[in-house]
Amino acid sequence: MLHTEEHFEIRIGHAVVAGRIDRIDKLGNGRVAIVDYKTGKPRAQEDADNSLQLSLYAIAAREKWGYQAERLVFYNLEENSAVTTVRDQLELEAAKAKVQEVACRIEAGEFGPKTGYHCRLCPYRNLCPATEKHVHLSTPVKKPATN
Repeated sequence: MLHTEEHFEIRIGHAVVAGRIDRIDKLGNGRVAIVDYKTGKPRAQEDADNSLQLSLYAIAAREKWGYQAERLVFYNLEENSAVTTVRDQLELEAAKAKVQEVACRIEAGEFGPKTGYHCRLCPYRNLCPATEKHVHLSTPVKKPATN
């Protein structure tokens, strides 16, 4: 094991992405396995294969420590099972492009709320467009002019 609970901060375009990798294991020759522990609903193979989070971990491992992420793992604690995936260079470049696209949209104010069960605990409910209350003003009644 090389690292546990390791913080990272990387720049992708104009965006800074920060996070924390649960575990990085040494495989030899600069290659590593990155493990992300999951509680709750177990993650499936498709989740791992499509995970932007795991892609960003692989990018961070290379940029911060010079590691080549050979394996990316979601470890499902409830089932005591691992789901392993890999990323090639093209997939990592696609992840960077996605981050840049989203950052540009956020910067331009082009993003909508993603509502769901999690909203009930959100500390920003009072600022969120999804919970915004629309006030309808009635047309004012004109009073006749008096001379």
